[in-house]
Amino acid sequence: MGKPSKADTKFLTLFFIFKKFDKKLQFYTKVKDTITSLSVQKEIGKKSALPAPELKMNCKRRQKLVLTEGERLNKVLDHPAFQADPIGSIFQHLQSQQPPEEENPKKKTNTNGSKKRNKKK
Repeated sequence: MGKPSKADTKFLTLFFIFKKFDKKLQFYTKVKDTITSLSVQKEIGKKSALPAPELKMNCKRRQKLVLTEGERLNKVLDHPAFQADPIGSIFQHLQSQQPPEEENPKKKTNTNGSKKRNKKK
């Protein structure tokens, strides 16, 4: 075993350069595959998502809103249940719009019915 020749060192350096290049190429192909899969998922998400409501109110939208809400108010005022008992129908509407209340589970008690007590040290 002697000192490696110039040809051997050039070969080794070229070998390591190609090995490094191959690793970079594999990494970039993985990145490319990941990006394409994420873009496909993003497109699927966009199709199913609802468009965001526009918060800016201009004159045309305000007029349209006033007309639709006025029609809704007239329908409510003409409804026979509202004419019979206005406060009761409003209360019933509010009750139906509330989410159902969640029942809290009861705390477990000992078999003899007494509560557990924390022991002081």
